[in-house]
Amino acid sequence: MHRSEPDGLATAKDRLNYADAKMKLSSGAYVEALAELLPLKSAFAGDPLYLADLCLAHEANSQLEDAIQVHEKLNEMGCESLERLNRMANCYIWANRPENALATAERILSAAYYDIPARLIKIDALITLNRKEEALKLAETLVHYDLYNGEEKALQPDWFYVRLSQSFRALGFHEKAAEIELIPTSHMENLIGHLVMFAGVDESVAREAIGHLLVFLQMRNSGGPADELIAKLPGAEDAIEIAKAARGRGVLGSFVADVGGAMGGATGDSLALAAKLLGLGMSQEQLQRFAKQFFLFAERTIGKEKTRQMTDPIPGLAGFLWPAR
Repeated sequence: MHRSEPDGLATAKDRLNYADAKMKLSSGAYVEALAELLPLKSAFAGDPLYLADLCLAHEANSQLEDAIQVHEKLNEMGCESLERLNRMANCYIWANRPENALATAERILSAAYYDIPARLIKIDALITLNRKEEALKLAETLVHYDLYNGEEKALQPDWFYVRLSQSFRALGFHEKAAEIELIPTSHMENLIGHLVMFAGVDESVAREAIGHLLVFLQMRNSGGPADELIAKLPGAEDAIEIAKAARGRGVLGSFVADVGGAMGGATGDSLALAAKLLGLGMSQEQLQRFAKQFFLFAERTIGKEKTRQMTDPIPGLAGFLWPAR
């Protein structure tokens, strides 16, 4: 008789391999972690901790449908934390399955009415389903209840304002979006939290990637808007130091120099930067989402004109990092 309990199927070797995969997962080596987790499926089929790790690895590698399957398996097993259900709803959004995203968001809100990520996901799903009146009503309610507390603004994490602003722009309310974008909440931890949630990257990966990107922009724009962005983003210097310290394992500094020289200066630098960020464990899709959200954040911090001044002169940056705009 088949036994689903991990204690009954997993050998000592399986457990050692799983421990190794977990270490890779926690260090941001998502491709390698997934490669080691997949062969262990039969041994740990009934272990919710294993399935949660497998789900995270699929998400980190942008294998959305695979991640969704594991999410649904965990639901069947009764493992329904709000944090994981929000990740599942985001997978549905990214996989262009708005009906499922909406149903999952409503499921979360039935248990936690003021859950902000679920409400934002619900707005996105309603917009995609062309139920724009409902989306607008919910967005306005979100502004009323969550942005203001009596006469004082109750500031939310930065990703909240970015996502809400994007929703109002999608609904055609550009003035309201611009008003939300003026709320000053720029801080490194807010940016990292936003990237973790909406680009699907690990916190340590997001922090190091931001550092590498800031180093790159500063190298290309010494004394310009990049320095202003760093000055206005508390915690930026720490991220830069993390990126610089990583040079010892062959990252941006020497990598940019080698590839930049081979490919031709600034264009090669952009290629090297993209390769380095992918080397942190990001997929192409995650890199695209990371770049889009980072530069939206930059626009809110130093303005659109200065952001363009900082990035437009760099050959290849748009092609290697930015999604279609």
